[in-house]
Amino acid sequence: MSHEAPGPGRAWGGFFGRVVNIGLLLLYVLVVLGPLVALVVAAAVSPATQASRPLEPVLLSTRRVRLLLDSVALAAAVAASAVVLGGLVGSRLWSWQRGAKFRLRWLVLLLLVVPPFVHASSWMAFAGGVGALWRGVGLAGVVLPGWLCAWWVESMALVPLGVGFALVGFEAIDPGLIAAGRVFRGDAVVLGRIAVPLALPSILAGGAFVFLLSLMDYSVPYLFEVNVYPLEVYAQYSASPYPTGPLLLCLPLLAIAGVVVLLFQRGLRRAVASRPSWRTRAWRPPPRWPWWCSASQVVAGAVLGAAVLVPVLGSTAEVLRQGGGAADVSAARGELLLTLSSAALAAVCALPLAYAVADRMDRRDRWAGVWWFLAVLPLAVPAPLVGIGLVTLWNRPWLAGVYDSRLMITLAALARFAPLAAIVLLVQLRQVDPLLLDAARVFRSGALRTWSRIRLPLLAPGLLAAACVTFALALGELPATLIVAPPGGSTLTIRVYNLVHYGASGTVAALSLVVLVLALLSGVIGGLALTWWARMVSRVDGGG
Repeated sequence: MSHEAPGPGRAWGGFFGRVVNIGLLLLYVLVVLGPLVALVVAAAVSPATQASRPLEPVLLSTRRVRLLLDSVALAAAVAASAVVLGGLVGSRLWSWQRGAKFRLRWLVLLLLVVPPFVHASSWMAFAGGVGALWRGVGLAGVVLPGWLCAWWVESMALVPLGVGFALVGFEAIDPGLIAAGRVFRGDAVVLGRIAVPLALPSILAGGAFVFLLSLMDYSVPYLFEVNVYPLEVYAQYSASPYPTGPLLLCLPLLAIAGVVVLLFQRGLRRAVASRPSWRTRAWRPPPRWPWWCSASQVVAGAVLGAAVLVPVLGSTAEVLRQGGGAADVSAARGELLLTLSSAALAAVCALPLAYAVADRMDRRDRWAGVWWFLAVLPLAVPAPLVGIGLVTLWNRPWLAGVYDSRLMITLAALARFAPLAAIVLLVQLRQVDPLLLDAARVFRSGALRTWSRIRLPLLAPGLLAAACVTFALALGELPATLIVAPPGGSTLTIRVYNLVHYGASGTVAALSLVVLVLALLSGVIGGLALTWWARMVSRVDGGG
């Protein structure tokens, strides 16, 4: 009689562990999926449902159809940028086979922790500086369309995600296939006919991920005076106290997002399940590509480099030019402390919830697909709808202690980013050799001893990376926080977002630089943890 060997997340320590596991799964459903469920229930019993025209919000007028098409077009353009630039940069990073570049290439994912509003404010300042330079030499300034600016800023913020998916796809290719192909064909042919087709599902999954994030965001387009469909949801909620309107208005977005998730879920699962070969290198000797291929990769890398150089150098230059950076930060210390505490609490609380879900996603049973769906579904829910759902769920007289507190900011971050933490932890679970845990069970190690001596050290890099990702993303969370933040509970992100509209460029640059440094610091910690893990795995494989 044979049984499937438990994976890294199977053993929870007997009956008590299983109870804890079930409790964490239920808590995940409450925190992450509860807002959407509360909206559906509230919409069903809302007085607006019994109105003479209950389905009016879902009836798309000509204006709403245009907004929906504009939103889809903008998200598709950003996703296309992520696919093209991600494939070019990812293939270049993949060819780095040794030295410091090989160990540090995953740190490109640090760019993901830079909040979109930091990109927006930095590129605004950069454009203003370029315009002033042009006027100084007697040239008329060029006014760019708002949608073009929104596309560029969102691409700068989200293209690193496409690079990460592309690099994962390339790393998962069997090096033997590349070696065999190089015997008969040139490196460019091997890249185009073997490597790219094999990595394409992962690259397209990254593009789908970027499409969803761009489609559901309104903060960046709004800064450039571009109307998008998610902003209509926020306006609908401001005009009516009932949740029926925003929920019905979101149905087209949810339908589009659902189709995208179904089409590219296989590629996402393949990317997460891949196990890069840390020992065997695909390109030995280094590849020799045509000049046009290398030039395309260099240009794409330069564009990606601008995504970090402009926010860092632009914010720093603006602070030095305007002065008063220390005073601006001191005046916002309340918002800064609230932002740090809320993000840190979200990072800590996300770990047990994410681990419980990642464990279920890692199993090979019929429920694994269900938990995959429950992990990906929240990523397809517009951020304003998450905030409205949180208000609907927690705005109860007996829950006033939570609803009127600053915990709502943490709950908004958990509802949005705990699924991402689960995916990060799942990647780590897939890299752990289950034979190590089998050995612990053979020697009858206790559950606590197994956790402290074996399981926790093996999962530590993934836990730290998931916490850093959640912390960094929570620092820049805006759309849901705008709705749930209690009176007097403004975060640093909300303060910067409001100041952008008043032209306080010096203050915006100073506060954006603070958020940027904090986000990059958390990203560096998580990136170094993953790099350390890769080096440890490489040493173990080399010694074996």
